Amino acid sequence: MKITANINRDKETREYKVRLFIDGKHQAAADYHTDDLDDARDTAKAMVAQAETRSAKAAKAAAEAKVSRGNKDMQRKARIKDGIQTLLRKLETHSLVLTQWEQTLDAGCEKVHLRLFLAKKVSSAKRKKYATQVGINTLLKRL
Repeated sequence: MKITANINRDKETREYKVRLFIDGKHQAAADYHTDDLDDARDTAKAMVAQAETRSAKAAKAAAEAKVSRGNKDMQRKARIKDGIQTLLRKLETHSLVLTQWEQTLDAGCEKVHLRLFLAKKVSSAKRKKYATQVGINTLLKRL
């Protein structure tokens, strides 16, 4: 950034006019009028120094803001990464629980199947025994 100050003397009023330019653009709000040349020179130096200080502060603030944005992005990414890792741990835990439930259900189903199988066999045997008894009773009645 280029900062300069020009001193011009108005021939009619015999005043010195100090004008500040930043990057070639006239900063009209900073114009200064005086009838003393030394005052005009000192003011021009002070204007340039103050503009450079402000420019440096603005550049520093912009750089800090950029770093801050970068840090915020990094913090956001870290939070997202932590969240994903937490979800993966929870998913792994739930997966283990589901596997245990599945094994328990499989064992329970095997027991139920075995009970049904045995119940069918027992009821089949009872039916045969009953049919045999009914047949014998019927035969006995006929005799």
